[in-house]
Amino acid sequence: MNFKEFDILDAGNTEDMKKWIDIWLSWPEREIHAHPGYVKLYADENSKPVCAYLNTQDGNVLYPFILRNLGREWYCENLPFPIYDITTPYGYGGPYKWNDKNPEILALEFWEKFNRWAVKTCIVSEFIRFSLFENELLSYPGTREYKFDNIVRNLNMNENELWMDIKKQLRNNIKKAITNEIKIEEDFTGKNLHHFLEIYYNTMDRRNADKWYYFPKTFFEQINKELIGHFVYFYATLNGEPVSSTLVLSSGHTAYLFLGGTYGEFLNMYPKSCLDYEIILWARKEGLKHVVLGGGHGSNDNIYRYKKSFAPSGIVPFYTGTRIIKEELYHLIIENKKNMHKQKGTEWEPKEGYFPAYRA
Repeated sequence: MNFKEFDILDAGNTEDMKKWIDIWLSWPEREIHAHPGYVKLYADENSKPVCAYLNTQDGNVLYPFILRNLGREWYCENLPFPIYDITTPYGYGGPYKWNDKNPEILALEFWEKFNRWAVKTCIVSEFIRFSLFENELLSYPGTREYKFDNIVRNLNMNENELWMDIKKQLRNNIKKAITNEIKIEEDFTGKNLHHFLEIYYNTMDRRNADKWYYFPKTFFEQINKELIGHFVYFYATLNGEPVSSTLVLSSGHTAYLFLGGTYGEFLNMYPKSCLDYEIILWARKEGLKHVVLGGGHGSNDNIYRYKKSFAPSGIVPFYTGTRIIKEELYHLIIENKKNMHKQKGTEWEPKEGYFPAYRA
């Protein structure tokens, strides 16, 4: 398949989708968050799953993102021309690079071509959730901001070393789960999705989770269809019945603990501790290099401390990136939203620190 030096591909287009998958398969890391099937999960009627691709003698760049139609927002409906902004899907992302012989020249080449397209397309702003693996990413011309820490389990050790590297209390909890006859099962097809959803939604209810996290059944069915070979549902069972579950997404060298939960009445039997440890062992046997456990909901909360107990020295900072591409238009939209609120008899001001400000 022939590729242009620089191209913008839309996963909603069959031919572009095939090109994007071919590019992804040619990349050793094959980060799951850059797969078109993953990016499509977060597109809707007002947005498109898109990527920018650069292929030159200096290297390759793949930058997946969601192209959002700002003209569909009520506070932009009166603007006389199409405008857009960019965000990356939930999780991790950014402009990935490989075969980079000269990273600085590659970055100059990519951003020159990307910016030209962005200005022509009338992209107002850009928000990126960066990959935890800095060596995978192209340098960024916008603002990088530290958000919080994530936990990454390094698998470059034997099983005994790995066991001794996790916190003693966690080891004790895993032993208790085994004593409680907790068993681990794997589902590579999603055939038991109904069990996962029951556990997941029950957990979201128990935690009073934001409605955004109540992904519909179709969301998971799309994962099962689009990401074959790159997902596994793990279940902790008691007497043959699932009591805890985690959906794992896998890249070329990394496994990501994506979504999951545990029935509250079984927490004191520690099924999740046993489940997550078995996932780590599975990833090691698969020849992967890392398991990303993620972060917490706040600084050093219980969820974060639990994840850290699997990798006490595996603390990795998580960054976001922001960039205003059309400065005048960016501030025009903010003023436009203020004025339209006034016309409705309400007041609106951007939330401090929120980006892009007009979406606050």
